[in-house]
Amino acid sequence: MDVEDEKHEHHIKYVFIRAEVYFNNKLDSVDQKVFQLIDNLETVDKGCFASNGYMALSLGLDIDQIRYSLKKLQALQYITSDYDRKANVRSLRVDDVSIKKMYSHLIPSYIKGVGKIPQGVGKNSPGGGEKFPTDKYYKTINTISDKRFFPIGKNDRAGHSASQAFLFDGYSKEAEELFDFWNSLEGLPKIREGATKSFKKALDDLEAALTKGYRPEQIGSAMVNYNSIVTAEGVLLNKAVPGHVVGLNQFFGFNRFTKESIEDRNIVASIKSWFKECIQGRDYLFEKYARSKKADRYPDITNVLRDCWKKTPYYVGAFTSKDERNFAKAAELFVVWYDKNIDHVNTSLDDPAAFIKKYLFPSIEYIVTLQKRDPVTVTTTWIAAADTFDRGLVAFLKHKGIFQGGGGGIHERED
Repeated sequence: MDVEDEKHEHHIKYVFIRAEVYFNNKLDSVDQKVFQLIDNLETVDKGCFASNGYMALSLGLDIDQIRYSLKKLQALQYITSDYDRKANVRSLRVDDVSIKKMYSHLIPSYIKGVGKIPQGVGKNSPGGGEKFPTDKYYKTINTISDKRFFPIGKNDRAGHSASQAFLFDGYSKEAEELFDFWNSLEGLPKIREGATKSFKKALDDLEAALTKGYRPEQIGSAMVNYNSIVTAEGVLLNKAVPGHVVGLNQFFGFNRFTKESIEDRNIVASIKSWFKECIQGRDYLFEKYARSKKADRYPDITNVLRDCWKKTPYYVGAFTSKDERNFAKAAELFVVWYDKNIDHVNTSLDDPAAFIKKYLFPSIEYIVTLQKRDPVTVTTTWIAAADTFDRGLVAFLKHKGIFQGGGGGIHERED
C-alpha cells in the first residue's frame, strides 16, 4: 500500500481514570470511558449536557451501550442526572460525595494520599516526558483535608482565562485558589466570576480571613466540613430555609437580607457565621445539626436483612445512612407481613430469620429475573417497599405452591 493511501486514526494516548472507578470490578471498560467523558465535559454551571448520540460517536460505542452504562453509573451512585423539561436538556454530574463515601475503600493503600501528578513521556520533562495533563498541573493547598487538587493554567491564574484573570487583581493567590476550591465542591452554591457584589464580597471575606491569620488549609478544611454537612442525609439543614445553605459571599457572615429573614426558631439564629461553626470540626457539626436518629424497632431482623443483602449481586459496597434506614424500615414491614401471613404459608420454619433467608431474598431474585431487571438497578429501596412483601413475596410463595391465601397486606386493616 502506498504511503499516500495510508490512513491512521488518532487517539488520546493517556487518560486519567479515578481510582474509585478503575478498581471497582462492577465497572467495565465501557463504564470507565463513559464516566471519564462525563468528568471531562462537566462544567460547574451546566454539568455535562452531551447527548447519548454525541457520547456514542465520541467513544466509538453504540447508543445502547451508552444508555446501559449511564443507567449503571447512576445506580451505583457515580453520577447524577437532572432534566430541564423547559430547555429539554439533560445534565449529568459526577457525584463526588457519594464516590468518596462509598468507594474510597477500593483504593489500594499504596496509592492513597498521593499528591503528585506523574510525568508523561513527552519531550519537555527532565526524564524525556512532558507534564501531564497537557497545559495543566495540579497543586495542593498545603495539607488540605480531602486532598483535592487545584487546576493552574498557563497564565498562572487558577483555571482562569486571560479575560477572567483581571477580576482577581489585587487579591492574593491563596484567596483566588480558595475561591476556586469552594466552586469545586459539588454541594455548595457556586459564585460566578464577574464584576458583581457577590463575587467581590466572597474574595474580600477570604482575604480578610487570611489577613486575620487563618491558614489556607484551615479555611479549605472548613469549606470541606460545610460541604459535608450540607450534602449529608439526615441533617436539619434545608436549602429553602434562610441561612442554612449559603454561598461563599455569606460563608463568613450573613448579609442584611438573610439576617432579617432568619427567625428566632431557625437553628442558625444564634451563629455568627458558618465559617466559625465549620472550623470547629466535622464531628461538632454533625453532633449539632444531625437529626435525632429514629430507633430501630427490630435490630435483630435489621441485622439479618443487612447480612443477607451483602450476599446478593445487588450489594455495591459500604452502606449509606439511607441504606441503613431502608433496612430498619424493611424490618418493620417484614414483621407486620409475617405476623399476618405466616399461618397461611405451608412451611415448617418458625424462625423469622430463617424465613427471610429461605424465602424473602429468593423472592427478590425471582421478581428481578421475571421482570428482566438489571441487578445494578436494584437498591435497598426495593426491600423497604410494601409491594416487595405484599406482591413479590406472595407471588414467589404461590409459585412454590406453599401459600394458601388469606392473611392480608401490610397496610390492610384487620377486621
